[in-house]
Formats: sequence, structure tokens, C-alpha cells
Amino acid sequence: MSSPEQFKLPLKMEDLLHVTELNSYVVEEVATTREIQCNIGSGNSDLRKHGAGEILNLFNLYYSVLVKHNELDIMIKQDVWTTLLSVIKEYAIDITAMLEKNETIDKMKELKILKMLSYLVVNFIEIFENSENKIQMNLVTPRKNRKATKKKATNLSWSWKKERDDALSAIMQLLETDIGRLWDPPVVEEEYVNLISNCCYTILERQESAKVASTKEIIFHIIGLLIKKYNHSLGASVKVVQLIQHFEHLATVMADAVAFYVNEYRANTVASDIIREITKISPQELSRDSSSTRGYATFLVELAEKIPAVINSNISLLISHLDGESYVMRNAVLSVMGAIVVSLIHKDDLDDATKKTRDHFLDRLEAHVHDINAFVRSKVIQISTHIISEKAVPIARQPGLVELVLDRLHDKSSNVRRNAVKFLACYMARNPYGADFDVEKLTMTLESTNATIIQLELTLDQENVTVKVEDQNNNNDSQNQVSSEDPLSEMEQKISQHKLIARYLKDAIGFVKQVQNAIPIISGLLGSKTPSDVMEAIEFFVTAKSFGFDTTQIGIKKMLPLVWSREQTVKEAVIDAYKKLYLEKVGGQNKKSRDYKVIVQGLLSLIKGSTIGELVSLEELMCEFMRKGFISKEIIRLLWGYFTMAVNEVSQEDSHYALVVLGMIAEEEKSFLFSNINTLIEIGFGPRGENNLVLSKDICYVLQKLYRKKKEMNVARLPEDHTIFERISSILCTGIADLKNNYWIPFSEEAIKLIYNLALSPESVCKSVIQCIAKQLISHLNEGERNEISSKLLARFITLTGNVALCQLVHLDVTVSKQLKERRQAGENDKTISENKKKAHSSSDEDDLGLGGCVGAIADDAEMELIRQLCDSNVVTGNGMLSACANFIVVVCGNSKKFNESELQNAAAVALAKCMLVSSKFCEQHLQLLFTIVEKSQFPSVRANLAVALHDLTVRFPNLIEPWTGHLYNQLKDSSLEVKRNSIKVLTHLILNDMIKVKGQISEMAVCLEDSSKEISNLAKLFFSELSKKGNAIYNILPDIISRLSDAEVGVTEACFRSILKYIMSFIEKDRQCENLTEKICYRFRAAKTDSRQWRNLAYCLSLLNLNDRAFRKLYENFSCFQHALVDDDVDASFNTVLNKMKRFAKPETKVLVEEFQDRLNEFRNKGIENENTAQRAVSVKKTPRKSVSKAKKKKKPINITFEDDSDVELFDVDADEISVNVDSDLENLEPSTPSRRKRSTAHKRKSKSILSAKKPSTVNSRA
Repeated sequence: MSSPEQFKLPLKMEDLLHVTELNSYVVEEVATTREIQCNIGSGNSDLRKHGAGEILNLFNLYYSVLVKHNELDIMIKQDVWTTLLSVIKEYAIDITAMLEKNETIDKMKELKILKMLSYLVVNFIEIFENSENKIQMNLVTPRKNRKATKKKATNLSWSWKKERDDALSAIMQLLETDIGRLWDPPVVEEEYVNLISNCCYTILERQESAKVASTKEIIFHIIGLLIKKYNHSLGASVKVVQLIQHFEHLATVMADAVAFYVNEYRANTVASDIIREITKISPQELSRDSSSTRGYATFLVELAEKIPAVINSNISLLISHLDGESYVMRNAVLSVMGAIVVSLIHKDDLDDATKKTRDHFLDRLEAHVHDINAFVRSKVIQISTHIISEKAVPIARQPGLVELVLDRLHDKSSNVRRNAVKFLACYMARNPYGADFDVEKLTMTLESTNATIIQLELTLDQENVTVKVEDQNNNNDSQNQVSSEDPLSEMEQKISQHKLIARYLKDAIGFVKQVQNAIPIISGLLGSKTPSDVMEAIEFFVTAKSFGFDTTQIGIKKMLPLVWSREQTVKEAVIDAYKKLYLEKVGGQNKKSRDYKVIVQGLLSLIKGSTIGELVSLEELMCEFMRKGFISKEIIRLLWGYFTMAVNEVSQEDSHYALVVLGMIAEEEKSFLFSNINTLIEIGFGPRGENNLVLSKDICYVLQKLYRKKKEMNVARLPEDHTIFERISSILCTGIADLKNNYWIPFSEEAIKLIYNLALSPESVCKSVIQCIAKQLISHLNEGERNEISSKLLARFITLTGNVALCQLVHLDVTVSKQLKERRQAGENDKTISENKKKAHSSSDEDDLGLGGCVGAIADDAEMELIRQLCDSNVVTGNGMLSACANFIVVVCGNSKKFNESELQNAAAVALAKCMLVSSKFCEQHLQLLFTIVEKSQFPSVRANLAVALHDLTVRFPNLIEPWTGHLYNQLKDSSLEVKRNSIKVLTHLILNDMIKVKGQISEMAVCLEDSSKEISNLAKLFFSELSKKGNAIYNILPDIISRLSDAEVGVTEACFRSILKYIMSFIEKDRQCENLTEKICYRFRAAKTDSRQWRNLAYCLSLLNLNDRAFRKLYENFSCFQHALVDDDVDASFNTVLNKMKRFAKPETKVLVEEFQDRLNEFRNKGIENENTAQRAVSVKKTPRKSVSKAKKKKKPINITFEDDSDVELFDVDADEISVNVDSDLENLEPSTPSRRKRSTAHKRKSKSILSAKKPSTVNSRA
């Protein structure tokens, strides 16, 4: 039966149980769970059988299911849902057919059916959505409840996503029908629209549902229909803003939805209303609520990319946010502008208004390049990069934009710097000037074009004169006029074309210069501590190199040390960059066929002009290439062809560079060298090597690599009569007399190393070489060649001797020690020999060396002791040849007046240090001589080299060098920059590795912070920066630094003192350290001299500390220590600085103490100034004779010379063990049981009396 009542859609489910209006439908009673279970089956059958009209009779039952849904089984709710879904589908079809045919229907009845079905379906959707949401939440529950969760999840035997989409499709079908005709008047009531729309919005609130594309599409269509046909425009706008505010994940979804409404349903007003609603939000709220602000920003940016035309028409509403507090909204508005420029107004055929709009947007973007917020600056550069990549910036504006971005390379934010570098790389890739950026070539072309323009203009002027003359002579001849116009117009066209070319060339040159100016700045970013800066700089140089910028070679060279970076990403980026630059050269059109010759030439170009440090980094880079398989056998084969000059048109220089590259590769892969040893010997030590000692030196270096891992290559040592040793000896002996060749010494150093690596008996080979050279030297001396030639020969001989001594030490310490250990281990592990044979073998071989019967750690110690004894007694000491040479070196070093040549003294000093490294006895005997040379040598190169040698001596014999540590610090005062540089590096390494103790001399390192040389200053800063990472090291040395630098005799000015301490004390960060330093500095005021400079320095140090409450309390408690110094203006200013800091950061209870401190500070400051003025006036009065003053003193015995609390002077220095002057402020703090301050010794009383009497005249006069 149909009911005459109207069905009012309730705001709440409970409203249907009560009468709200006349003739409104009311649910009289809610069925119980048992009644529902008994009747729901028949109800479902009746509804399916009789159709949608039966809902009028069964609504109460289904309403009861809604109310009791939590108490019902899931299967009952599923059956109800299936029934309702099938019914509403059929009803959508039926009502559509009835309304289209204009059949006469009972509108009241059909409207009631529509409302009831819609109400039930929508509420069941919400029920199942909530149930699905709970299931998803339970899936992330702890492991204990996971089993129960799976049971609940499997109870639903259907796919809710499909069921939901079917229901929404049925609702959409109803909305597509003209259901408004069921209402009278024919306007769908707002409650029904809200019922459907709220259901859709609720579904989107769940992040999982919002990700389903099919669900989103249907909901977009439903909301679009509601906007277009059912006046939901304003409601949709408000709801979208609310959803974005409360659900951050809906920002992108809502942008898609609004774009869909605009494109499919022409709902432009919705977008405008939403923008207007966002504009109404106060800037304070936007700056507070970061989550909703991010949502608004994302929505606007996404919307601008999808419907830029609509946003452009409403951009005036958004511009106000550019001046707001929220940087997120500023970023959003700027991104919107960028999207509009890219999408709409980057075409060539723009009208004036559109061009004006584009320029306005670009001006806004450029203005915010200097925004106060780093995120905004970074965003602007990102937007500019996007605009440049889309070629949306006019060419005329590009140079100005590039200049603005170049300035951001100095930005303090790494994010801004990174994006600025990325912008420049993009600008190079999208530049409108081509790919040839040779400035000289472009300049020549520009000059030629300008000359052509001038010539054409002169020709045009001449032709104009000719035309005027012809016009005067032929006024009536029209044909001549017509014929003279054509060439003139052609000439003008040529001039305009050449002017365009000239302008293009001028802009291209400007572009190249801009990039060239940026390259040094970007190369500086390679040293940044921020990996992102380094990564972008590397990528930039790869891009710039591909466009032919020659100046990029500076940055490419600077990238090399980054191959040692601890940041794996940076290291990989460097390797990949060099691979792109030098190993991916492709020749021809076939990309698979590589031009290996081009690759080899690129590798050789890396070697040219490289420093020693760069060559070391290049070696590591080549090893990485080999490990990753980037260098193929074809490249190695071609490099070998270059070295042997088997390839056509290869110079001697390229051949040498190829050898260097092969040596680098050999560090990782040695097989190709092992098979070509004879070739290396023939080239390196044959005629070609004899004429090129640099080549021979490098071949020696390469050959040494073959013997570094003997186990892998199984290389045996060679006998001393081998060809290689004969040729090396020959080159050494014959080449020493060639004084014009400056590469003999470097070659001899590598040759000696090679001999000790290859020879079975290296001592014999070196002995024969030294004897041969000694004979030549003696012959030269006998012939009377003494002056320059003799000194150079002598220097070479001494250098060779020192190298042999050092190599002998390494040979004993490494090779011989290793052989002893291997032999001992072989004897211990040999299980096939009987015990007696083992003992016999041990006694026969090892007893001679004193190692018999030792095993394990004891044997290791015995072997080390044996090697030490050999070094001490049998190398540079004793009766051997090296001993005689060492004594000769001592003679040369000790007679600097006789042997006064710089080269000879340098060689002798270094050789002496090498000999001292071998033997502790020899070292101890000649330490005084060595340090005498260090301090008194007239040659800076000698002092600089010995600074490095002293490092090695300190590492090897720390106990011997320890008494001489002060002399190491003295080198920091040397006048030579090279000596200071080496000294500070040596001391840095020794101190940071705990090789020497940090003593009072560390103040000399602190003085280097203010050195006139920037390099020395930076090295000192690096030292203290690294030292600060070693626990309390800075804290421990700080008192000594303050004490020593405060002394005027040291020679440090007050300005330098402040600069030094400001840097060092920046590393004091722990509260405990600040507290202790505060107390120590206060005590220093007592011990300080009356010189006000020390007071000023100490007070300044206190002002540098970040005092906490406890530290400030210590300062307050020790007020009496520094009260006498407050008369000085700088001291007072420093304490006021401390007070200002405390007023900002102190706790409330400490602020009371701060105020008291301020009052005491002012009080004693004023009293001190008053006493000082009184003393100055007393001095101006005529002084009485000293005798009368002393008599007056004797007569007036009870005169009180003690100072009151306002005293600002202490009359003599105070030590911890001595007694201070009788100051009332100190006596007040003493306990009655402390008599020590009053009972002084007689001698001390006399001392005090004499000092007091010296000061008494001014004191007596001041009190008179």
C-alpha cells in the first residue's frame, strides 16, 4: 500500500523515529535483532519479487537493519545489500523510461520510493565503507592479532570495490534522468543533493578509495551532474576547500576533480569560487597550519597545470599571497605563474596585452629570486629552469635572468646553490646559440660582420647621393626612378640581415662569458661539505665540457681529488663523470664501434700538466676504471702501441704519457706488464732511456709495481749480475757527470728503490755503484775541479748515499723481517720432518741469528730486536761503507762555511736525516747538529726539507725527539713561507695522531691563525677544527693559550688576540667546560699583573663563552676577583656583553641574579672611576718628600691601608701559595677559624711593606 505521508530525508538517523513535520513519514518501531533475522529473508524475497514499490511496506525492516547493523551477521547485511542494489538498478531503468515517455505517474509515490531507496543505499555504502576501513587498519595490527584479522577479512566473500562502483553507477544513472520532475515545483530539494554528494565525499576521504581510478571517475561524474543540473556549485566549492584543509592526500584528487568539472561540465565558476575561498583565508592561519597550507598549495599548482586558462582569469585573487607570511603559498602562487607562462603565453604570435601579462609574471618571478626564505628562492630557480627548458622566456630577457641566478651560486642555502647550478646546466642545453662556443672565433666573426655593415652603409650612402643627383637631372623621367628603387631596397635588406647576425653574435658572446664567469664559482662548490652541491657541480662540468667550454678544464681537474671521497655517491659520480668525458667517445654513426684512438688521446690529455697530487688521484681513478671493467684490452693494447711508438705519428711526449697511464693501470692489473718486462728494460735503460732520464725514472716506478704482490705473480728476485742492474748502474755512473741534466737525482731515487725490490742481493749492487761514483768524485777532486762542478757532484753523491741508507732500512725492516717470519712459520708447520730434524734445522739456521727455539709472539719480538740491532750497528755505524759515507755527510753538514752551496747543503741535510732514521745511536749522536741546521741554516729550502724530515724522525724515535719538541714549534716563526707551511703540516699530523704531547708551545699554532699568509691561516684553522674533534683537547690547551698570548712580550696585538680567541673558543660547546673556564678565568684576574691589557683580554674571553645559569652563578660568586678591573672601559663593555646574553636566555630565577650583578657592576665601576680621578688630582698636587711621608707613616701607625670593597687595584702579584693584600671584601668571606691570611712570614711582611710604601704617597694624598 502506498502511504500518503511525505518522506523527509533526516539529518540524523534518529530523526525518523520522531514526528518533525505534519504528514511526515515516521518509523513507529525498530525491530529487534531476532525479528530482523526472522523477517529479513521474506522481506528480501518480496522486494525482489514486487520491485521498488514494495520498499514502502518494508522500509521499517530495512531501517531496523541500519540501526542494528553492528549486532547482525555479515551475511545478513550482504544479502540486504545485494537486494537493494538489484532493486535500485531496476528502478533507475524504470524511472528513466517513465520520465522519457512522459507517462502519467504518481509523483508523490515515486518520489517517496526514490528517497527511501537512495537513503537506504547511501547509508549502507557508508556502513560498508567503515567496515572496509576497519579491516585495512587491522591489517597493520601487531603480530598477536594478525590471525584474528585474517578471519575477519575473509568473511567478506565479495569485492566491495565492484559493489561500490555498481551502486554509484546506479545513482549516476538516476541523476542523469530528469528526476527533478518528481518534485513540485520541479527542483530537486537540497537535502537529496546533500545526501548523494556527502556520500561521494565520504568515499574520497578514505585514501585507499581515492586511489581507485574507476571509483574516482564515477564520483567525478556524479558531482559534475549535481553541479550542472542540481545547483551544487557553491556547495561543491566549499566542500572542496574543506576536504583539502582536513585531508592532505585529497589535494591532487580535488585538482583532478575540479579540472574534470571544468572540462566536462563547463563548471568554471566552481574553480573561481574555490580560488576565492582560498584567498579569504587569513595569512596568519596559513602560516600556522602547515598541513592545510601544503594542501592548498598542491591543489593550486596541480590545477594550474591542468586548466591554466581558468587560473589565469583568477590570478589577481592569488597575487596577494605573494606578500603573505606563508612561504608555502608564495611558492604555490609563483608555480602557478610559471605554469601559466609555459602553458598559455609562450607562443610567438602574442598580442600586446598577453605579452604584458607574461612580462609581469616573469618580473614577479625575478623579484623573488632574492626572497627572504631559502625555500622560495630555490623554488623560483626551479620554476625558471622549467620555463627555460620549455623555451618560454624571450631571448632578450634571458641574460638578465641568468645574472640573477648566477648571483645565487653564493647563496648560504645548499638547496638554492644546487638548483642554480642545475639551471645553468639546463640553460646551456637549451641555449638558442648553437653548440660552438669558441669566444675568439665568435669575436672575429662579429668584427667581420660589423665591418661588412659599415661597408654596406657607406655604399648605401653613396647610392643615395647618386639617386638624388639623377632625380634632379631627370625630374620627368619616371622610369629611372623606378629602376633606382630596387637596388636600394635590396641593400637595406642586406644591412638589416647583417645587423641581426651581429646582434645574434653579440648575445652569443655574452652567453659564453656568463658561463665562463660561473665556472670558477661552480668549481668552488666541488669543495663543499654538502654532497648535493658537489653532485650538481660535477654534472654541470660534464654538460659544459660537451658544449666545448675550454675553461671547464679547471673544474674537471678539481674533480679528481673527489675520487677519494668518503661519500660513496660523490665518488661514484666522479667516476661516472670521467667515464662520460673520456671513455665514451663514439666515432662515426655506428655507436657500437668506439674510436679507441680518441679515448687514448683523452687519457693522455689528463696526464699533461698534472701535478703530483693530481697524478695520485688519477692513479686511483684508473684503478676504479679497471675494477669496473671500463678500460678494455683494446685500449691497453693501443696505449702499449703509443709507448713503444708502434703507432704512426706518435711523439716522444705522448709515448711517455702512455707509459704513465700504463703504470696507473698496472696498479690494478699487472699481467700485461709481466709479459713485457724485456721491452720495458730495452726502452727504459737503452739508448732512449739514457737520453731521457725522466722516462727511465717512470719505467723504474712501473717495474716496482710488479713486485709489490709477489704471491699473485710469483716473481723471483734477480741475481746482481742481471742485465737490468748492469744498465741501471751504467746510467747512474755515467750520468752523474752530466751536470746539465737535472733529472739524475729523481732517477737515482727510483733506481735504488727498484734495485732493492728486484735484486737478490741489493747491497752488493748499490755498493758497486757507490764505489764507482766515489772513484769519479775522487778523480774530479784530484784534477782540481773544486768549485761549482765539485759541489754538484758531491751533492749527487750524498743524495745517492742517503737514498741507499733509507732503502737499506726498509729492506731490513720489511723484506728481511718478512723472510725470517716465513722461514720460521714454514719450520713450525712442517709436519713431515721429525722432531730431531726440526731442532737440528732450527739450531743450524736460526741459532746463528739468535732466534732458535722461539715461537709465536716471542719469536716476533726476537726478530724485531734482531732487525733493530742490525740497523743500529751495521748500516750507518760500524766499519761499513755506508758508515764512512755517513761520517762524510756529517762533516759536510758541520762545515757550512766551507761547503756553503745551497744545493750541497740541502742534499747533505736531507741525507743526514735519512741516516739518522736508520740508527737510533747515530740519531742520538747528531740530533744537536740537526737542530742547529734547522735553526741557523741560511737556506730556506734546507730548513723546509728538514721540517718534513723531523716528522719521520719523531715517528721513528719519539723518545729521542721529545726533549727537542720546542724547536719544532720554533719553526712556525720562520721568515720563510715554505718552512712555515711544512712545519704546520708536520705538527698537525703529529699532534692529531698523538705522536707528540700538546704543551704550552701550542700557542704558536694559535698565532698562525692571524698569519699574513692566507694559506698558513687556513692550515691553522684546519688544525684546530680537527683538534676540536678529539674530546677535551681544545678545553685543555685554552688556559695556556690565553695566558701566553696575553703576555705583551709575545708580541700579539690585542686585535689579533681577540680574533684568535674568538675562533678557538667557538669550539667550546659543553656546559661543563664553560663553567670550569669561567671559574679559571676569574682566578686569572687575581694572578694577572696590574697591566690593564690582561684584564681586557680575560674579560673578552668571558664574553665569548655561552654561559648557562650555573656558569653565571660562578661568575657572580667570584665577583671580588675582577672588581678592581671594572675601571677599564673595555672590561666593563665585555661584562655588559655577558649580561646582555644572560638577559635573553637566562631562566626566571637567574634573572634576579643578573639584575643584582648589573647593580654591583655599575656600583664598583663608578667607585673605581671616582678613585681614579681622585688619584689623578692628588698627583697634580706638589708631592711631599719621601722622608716626611715615611715619618708620617711611622707616627700614624694605625692608618688603615687596607682597601674597601670599592678597591680597583691589587698592589702585587698573587700566587696560589702566597697571601693576598689585606682586602676587606676578601676578609668578609673568610671564616673566623682561618688565620692563615693574617699570620704571614716576616719576609713577606717586609715585601708587602716595601711595596705599600712605594704606593703610599698617592694613597695618603687621596685620603687627605
